Amino acid sequence: TKEALERQTATAEVLQVISGSVADARPVFEKILESCRRLIPSDGGAVLVVDDRQQVEIGAAHGENIDVFIRGYPRPIERTVLGLAFDSRRPLYYPEASTAAGVPDVVRRFAQKSGLGSLLVAPMIWEGRRIGCLSIARTAARAYSEKDIELLQSFADQGVIAIQNARLFRAAQEARAAAEAANEAKSAFLATMSHE
Repeated sequence: TKEALERQTATAEVLQVISGSVADARPVFEKILESCRRLIPSDGGAVLVVDDRQQVEIGAAHGENIDVFIRGYPRPIERTVLGLAFDSRRPLYYPEASTAAGVPDVVRRFAQKSGLGSLLVAPMIWEGRRIGCLSIARTAARAYSEKDIELLQSFADQGVIAIQNARLFRAAQEARAAAEAANEAKSAFLATMSHE
């Protein structure tokens, strides 16, 4: 019961940050990673976001050796675990990412390069579009529970909401700016015509 309450509280906290941070998704990403750190034992995590050019960028990241991780971005989707997560449309879980048979090469190389033992990646998809992913990792090759996997996907879904809110907010601001510019141009035109 205590565990379920902690998870519900974390979810509510993320939703509260979403409602208070409409224009910028980064505070939401930070809160999601903080909640992951608290509720799912891991040594690091990241929110990766796909931009308009289909390049993967870091939305937020934490953990040891994070500088090594950050240096590799932005990069094409094909060179990341994201492509696999998008294809599967479900969380990908590699309890022995660097040593087990059947682990995809991109995952194995990433795990070996970064010294990770286990990796869990939840895709962030909106209406069939690739938005990003939420990933956590451990240096030890140790299993995540089914509840951990479900919670990570729930946080990833909240990340999608934050990204979409920020995109809609920016689009609305751009439309408003364009309408104001058109109105000013019309006023200037009418003033010039009236003067003439």
